[in-house]
Amino acid sequence: MSDVQRRSATITLRYDDDKQKVIVVDAGEDRFVFSVAEAVRACRVYDQLGIVRFRGQFESLLDYLGDWLAKHKEHVSKAVLTTRDAGLLFLVCTRKPEFDEAFEDELTTLDLSVARNDDFGLIRLSVLGIPDDSPSSINCFADPDKTWTYVS
Repeated sequence: MSDVQRRSATITLRYDDDKQKVIVVDAGEDRFVFSVAEAVRACRVYDQLGIVRFRGQFESLLDYLGDWLAKHKEHVSKAVLTTRDAGLLFLVCTRKPEFDEAFEDELTTLDLSVARNDDFGLIRLSVLGIPDDSPSSINCFADPDKTWTYVS
């Protein structure tokens, strides 16, 4: 029997081919052995958790927020996306230290547009503007280990 490893090819598993076994090796070299039927069921559970759909929505959200920032760059000194207990936080640091009602309305519009967009149905996002882009101010709201910083 030969040991076949495929790195770039697609492998097709048929549910009814239950005599075949699937070996999955993770990054830590742990090995998991499943029947094909068990592997298919595991994929269904994975998809039911919404992980694949969430990842796609998250990547689209990154682009959506980047596009929004490009349109509002005259008002923004820095922006980060971070995790929070209830979801994600898009933290926008404004260029001006004083309150700008028109820009706050833009932030509210952004918040509502993401919340109402079916393309982001699995994402819970809050939007917040602050006037200070210092690391200490940002770290009051952001988890430094789980933060994406937008660079203009």
